[in-house]
Amino acid sequence: MSRMHTPSGRWALGLGLSIITSLAFGFLPIALKGMLEMLDVYTLTWYRFMISVAVLAPFIVRPGKLSTTAWPGKRLIVIILLTGLLMSGNYLLYILGLLYVSPSTAQVVIQQASLFFLLGSLVIYREQFTGRQWVGLAIVIFGLLLFFNERLIAMVINFTEDTLGVLLITGAAVIWAIYALLQKQLLKTYSASTTILLFYSIGSLAFLPFAQPSLVFQLSGVHIGLLFGLGLISLISYGAFAEALNHWEASRVSAVLATVPIITVATVKITTALFPDLIPPESLSMLSIAGAVLVVTGSIIMALGRSR
Repeated sequence: MSRMHTPSGRWALGLGLSIITSLAFGFLPIALKGMLEMLDVYTLTWYRFMISVAVLAPFIVRPGKLSTTAWPGKRLIVIILLTGLLMSGNYLLYILGLLYVSPSTAQVVIQQASLFFLLGSLVIYREQFTGRQWVGLAIVIFGLLLFFNERLIAMVINFTEDTLGVLLITGAAVIWAIYALLQKQLLKTYSASTTILLFYSIGSLAFLPFAQPSLVFQLSGVHIGLLFGLGLISLISYGAFAEALNHWEASRVSAVLATVPIITVATVKITTALFPDLIPPESLSMLSIAGAVLVVTGSIIMALGRSR
């Protein structure tokens, strides 16, 4: 029997869950950027984990449910701990990067995560990398260069805040890809909801020593609602992503996730128009917008361009 996880083949469900993941990921940096004005990185991240645990735990930790859950051996325990810590590292590096770059920039850069995930899937799951996919990769690289057009030289020559933000989010992308590949293998043993609960529990314990939970009492009702919403977005996005991998090929999921930057750019425009005090407005040139579109297009070509 193969030790690799095999999708269920329910592609319509996988597609729907992938779209939900994209929408949640698309709005995430906007909400985070707004909350960073009120809470520090560690407290905000801890609350994201804890809210997710509080919402999900009652559905998982109950009589009868746990009895059907396989008890992990030493190898699985190591994989679970490693995957949970990788998720925590992804959360941390991404939100640190948001301190220095805009939500739209963050989502274009984090798009590398889908590429790293796809490349890992091609190696681990033995998919072939075709000429069409190489073309897609070239389009992505050109799109990134175009997106950063006027800032690129400054970022390369001088170590600017943009440079630091891009490096942090690139690190988050690498970590996310490794997390996703390990998560896919854990689906052979556990349900998506069980693995997510385990990872969020690990994350909440990892960030507890650095968090200041009492800061929540200084928030307004609007920001408390936004904080709770962030916890739900975190739960929905990662839960839907894990479940999508259970039903659809990794490359197909990657193709849908490639649309996240466009969702974020559009959502930023809407949010700044309706709630100008939530996040500062950002101005993207036509070249930058064209670059974002090319990044999305190239990512989709890479994900769907393998021979049948």
